[in-house]
Amino acid sequence: ITSPVSSADVAWVLRSDCKAPLLELCLPLAEDRTWPALRAVGAGLWLPRGDALRAALEAAAKAKFSATRRPEACALLYLALGKKGALQALCRVVRDEKLGGFLAHDFQEPRWRSAAKKNAFSLLSKQQHGLAAAFFLLASDVEAAARVCSRQLADVQLAIVIARLHEAEAPELL
Repeated sequence: ITSPVSSADVAWVLRSDCKAPLLELCLPLAEDRTWPALRAVGAGLWLPRGDALRAALEAAAKAKFSATRRPEACALLYLALGKKGALQALCRVVRDEKLGGFLAHDFQEPRWRSAAKKNAFSLLSKQQHGLAAAFFLLASDVEAAARVCSRQLADVQLAIVIARLHEAEAPELL
């Protein structure tokens, strides 16, 4: 696909019962499954919430890491999927002890949620918006993560995907 799909195309796909095969048609090669490619075909809007959406996002996260070899580059997608352990493993692979050590903490504890949120605000001030959104997700602040995606990253579709994946935690976002 060379250009983004239209809203009419998305409407037709939403009516289809064959969404996963349509993604295969739009992006036949595994290396094409990056987030920008998924966004261009509107996959975040029309893939169902279940396994198909999760598999597409995980493929995009893997593609991002393969291209950059930087765990922070794919942190937002992995944390949106709730795969903190996979992100920690990537940190170990590239010996990123700082991020890997921080991820090792229990973010159910208020102390570490607060630390994640403070780091998110610090990252926002440093113009590292994607990583800031990831840290908001660590802090269980889905609304702030979605807001950063839509405003600072100018990626409304990613904000919608995050809201869809975390609907149980923040049902008011949808």
